[in-house]
Amino acid sequence: MPRKRPRLSGERRSESMMDAEEHSRPPATYPWAVISLLAPFCGFFCSIALAWMFAAIFRPSGHGYVIILVAFAFWLCFSILGVVAGIISLSKREQRSGMALTGLLLNGLVSALSAWVVVTGMVGGYARD
Repeated sequence: MPRKRPRLSGERRSESMMDAEEHSRPPATYPWAVISLLAPFCGFFCSIALAWMFAAIFRPSGHGYVIILVAFAFWLCFSILGVVAGIISLSKREQRSGMALTGLLLNGLVSALSAWVVVTGMVGGYARD
């Protein structure tokens, strides 16, 4: 990569030089916002895969609700990680704050649903059989 020569005090930059500098900047990244938005979807698919493997390995007879509780608990973990990623994104003031807010809202709803299913499933007596 060629080294930039220092500008002289009276030298003016031409428009082509300014355009070249603008295009040489690295693209803006916003990984935490993307993680926040994708976490509930990845968690959903991973929890389905986990439930399928759990059912294939342990073959629960009459206790299928345990598989559902495990899948929802796994989905809850992913959504909590998504909430944390959204908070990090907003605290770092990444460019796509709308994406981070959408991820926070979606993860909040998924967390509430998953926590409700897990808690009512365990407290309701389903897991005590």
